[in-house]
Amino acid sequence: MSELFFSYALHDQDRVEPIARALEEQDFQVVMAPHRPDENAADDCITEPLTSARACVVFWSLASAALDQVKQQAKFAQDHDKLIAVNLDVLRKTQIPDGLRPDKEILLAHSQFTETDPEWQKLLDEIQAKVTPQWVQTLLVDRDQEIAQERERTQAALANCEQLTQQLEKEIADHNLFRQSRATIFSDAEQAKTALEATQASLAQQKAETEGLQKKIQVQQKQRFTFAQLFTVGMLAFLIGAGGVYAFAALPLQKQMDQSRQTLKQIQNDKTIGLQAIETLNADIKSKDQAYALARTQIEGLQLDLSKLTEKLTLADRQLKTSQGLIEEGKQKQSETQLQLETASRELVEIKKMLALSQKEITSTKEALSLKQKQLKQTESKLVAAQQDLKDLKNNAYREIASLKKTTAREITTLKRRIAQLNNRLQKLPKTKPAGN
Repeated sequence: MSELFFSYALHDQDRVEPIARALEEQDFQVVMAPHRPDENAADDCITEPLTSARACVVFWSLASAALDQVKQQAKFAQDHDKLIAVNLDVLRKTQIPDGLRPDKEILLAHSQFTETDPEWQKLLDEIQAKVTPQWVQTLLVDRDQEIAQERERTQAALANCEQLTQQLEKEIADHNLFRQSRATIFSDAEQAKTALEATQASLAQQKAETEGLQKKIQVQQKQRFTFAQLFTVGMLAFLIGAGGVYAFAALPLQKQMDQSRQTLKQIQNDKTIGLQAIETLNADIKSKDQAYALARTQIEGLQLDLSKLTEKLTLADRQLKTSQGLIEEGKQKQSETQLQLETASRELVEIKKMLALSQKEITSTKEALSLKQKQLKQTESKLVAAQQDLKDLKNNAYREIASLKKTTAREITTLKRRIAQLNNRLQKLPKTKPAGN
């Protein structure tokens, strides 16, 4: 436990005692300053509990700020780097003695002594800083820095893992979108292929119909040539003057000529219609060829996009494997960090044990000092008894008394000198540190 010395005014004892009890519940040993009837007297106010305490808590109030005893104790504590100032009242800086004003003000006028009270936490922090040896504070600060750095590294690794996970999820979503796009492209390509095959079949059918129409036109042209021959024969018969023959053949020939004209006219109409159909078919074939070329261009573009998406998918798979490796590495670093934190916690426990051992050694030293003081008091009692015996025997042996006085005076001087030397040595003894340091 750590020893604290409380300096305060007797008027404030009712407000100081709850603070002492609260600190004792925190495993601190509290020594209250003794009070005499004349509190304003500053003589002998620097007592052994104050000099041996690890920290001195001075409670400033309207009453204590006027007491020389509290001022002297605060001055001694400040000179020995033990002072912790606490305000019980709201005081102006001018009300606290010059040179004893604290840098950090701690006001416990209405404190509940709980962890949620910032003023109470300030007091605990100040006490912990005073009672903890410097080498332990340095070690704890180093450990806290290492833990903070390791925590930052862990948080950075976790943030990196989170970022990689989000990137991985985005890449998976892009991959699924690519699959859907690829399925859509394949479906569109199949539909275009089916449409192209249907177009080719339609073109083949139209080509067959065109060829049939051309054959029909050729047949009609041959028939027209036969009718023209008949017409020529009739004209020759007429010119020769074969009247009987002409009379006999003129009527049928006229009919045949009329039929030939009608047939020729029909053939010309059919030819015109056929040519128009051929032109329409040629235009359709040209349009289908253009559509087919456009479809092939689109299919080639889709195949190129498919190739690019495949490359992106391959790259995404590689990044996915890399991300998984980084995530595993982050988990491994997190495990290592956890092990280091556990090691640091164990070392902190060892430091606390060493600190407790050091405090036990300080306690044993104080007990030895107390034993020396008891022996000194016993010696003083023996001296007083010897002086009383000398007074009783002075009437019987003046010379012996004088000799004994000189001898006793020399012994007393030597003993006081030894006592002073012993006190000086005890005061100069260094504070005992743990065995490992």
